[in-house]
Amino acid sequence: MKVKSVFKRFRGDASTAQTVAEPRPDGRTYVVGDVHGCLAALDTLLAGIDTDRRRTGGEDAQIVFVGDYIDRGPQSAETLQRVRDLEAALPDQVVCLLGSHEKMLLDFLDKPRTHGLRWLRNGGIGTLTAYRVDGLTEVATPEELEVAAAQLRPRLAEGLIDWLRARPLRHDSGNVTVVHAGLDPEKSHTEQRDNVLLWGNAKSLTHGRPDGRWVVHGHTVVTEPEICGTRINIDTGAWVHGSLTAVVLDPAAEPRFLQTFD
Repeated sequence: MKVKSVFKRFRGDASTAQTVAEPRPDGRTYVVGDVHGCLAALDTLLAGIDTDRRRTGGEDAQIVFVGDYIDRGPQSAETLQRVRDLEAALPDQVVCLLGSHEKMLLDFLDKPRTHGLRWLRNGGIGTLTAYRVDGLTEVATPEELEVAAAQLRPRLAEGLIDWLRARPLRHDSGNVTVVHAGLDPEKSHTEQRDNVLLWGNAKSLTHGRPDGRWVVHGHTVVTEPEICGTRINIDTGAWVHGSLTAVVLDPAAEPRFLQTFD
């Protein structure tokens, strides 16, 4: 698996592309899309980011993850540990946001009887398997869900649940906001409902922001990273298409992308 660097132009109305300001974070920022348990792709991309930082003199750049570290892919447990360790090693440079799948995991642990099936039907069975909790199906009974939650808790790394609960839902830098799913375009980036940040809403992908603020997000799978108006989607479906993507945002350059490929 290797990493390639790609430039992309704006999509959508050309006049819009000419009038909006470029994304200008406070400093060089690498934003990483949804990993979903694809550890090999994550390690390859992190190595590519490290090479890119050293090549371009950006050793102090930030790395921001949009969440969804778990589910669907084969190595959810190891992926969670990798990003947690990275943040612990570089607390001033690494930001790990909460994704919708981590929220479903927490909801499962808190209320397995009422929230468990939603998680299982969205890839949670793979994460349970990664922690050696087997035997559940997408039609598990409330009693089975409660037993599984009780089995899972002690198998999670020490402090992991508290670490997940402490994950931020938004990261702001310059004229850029990074979230998991999207922003309500009719509200300020500082006045968003948690549910929109984690799941998006009907307008988050279709309506531009009148304030011109850039939004970088994942959550919605696309075959290649896209720039639409002032919105950048970097969820390229690592678990589906095998490509994990990071967007490189620089105060003095156009956005570009780093992508893994076989």
